[in-house]
Amino acid sequence: MAEPHQLTASVQWAYDPTAVPAPVNQFMFQGGLNLANGTPSTEVYMMFGHTTPPPIDPASIPQEVIDNGLILNVVPVGQYSISLARLRELHSTLGDFLATAPFTD
Repeated sequence: MAEPHQLTASVQWAYDPTAVPAPVNQFMFQGGLNLANGTPSTEVYMMFGHTTPPPIDPASIPQEVIDNGLILNVVPVGQYSISLARLRELHSTLGDFLATAPFTD
């Protein structure tokens, strides 16, 4: 039997100039369901979406909306499942990006 070797691989992102980025202004993260034996799942669900506030005339807001608030629907743009280990990697990568990004608030 041959001895195992360590192999290094890299990835290359495909570039699609016709893909239009979708605007996202809402996001939600939720842990996966526990496994059958009660062990917590290490899967995390991520949902990204967009909502557009409706035009509102402050003089004509219904009392019900003032009392209860306004419910805006979020249109899902992307839904993803990711392992906890990959989510931590994403967190680290995003932190590094934000720490060195050439823009300000």
